[in-house]
Amino acid sequence: MRSERRPLSLETSEFARARASAEVGLRTQRDQAVRTVAGKAHDAQDLRGLLAMLGLDAAGQRADA
Repeated sequence: MRSERRPLSLETSEFARARASAEVGLRTQRDQAVRTVAGKAHDAQDLRGLLAMLGLDAAGQRADA
């Protein structure tokens, strides 16, 4: 059975836009969290430990992603 590509429906494209927007928002929150933690950390080792507790790395990404 062969599947054909169908054009995106309005619902699908709205969902894609909403998902992309949510991903941008999440990335922004992670970046803010990293900056906040960096401002409170005593040194680089402390920063790495605190970010690990939050499941983040210094780039603001999920450490498990």
